Amino acid sequence: MPRQEAMLGLFYMTKRYFRASRPADYDRYVDYFAALVQGRRCYELELSPDLADLARLVGFLGA
Repeated sequence: MPRQEAMLGLFYMTKRYFRASRPADYDRYVDYFAALVQGRRCYELELSPDLADLARLVGFLGA
């Protein structure tokens, strides 16, 4: 998935837990997620109840 989409997903998942007390906090929030996805391949994963699927995921992430 594109890095920008990964960042938006991270914002969406964490926005309810983020409380800014000053404007600079927003900059740090954005910078943190930008650094987190920078230079990495990003994926959207959904865990499966099928153990064979989970075994393939372990192999994929370990590669």
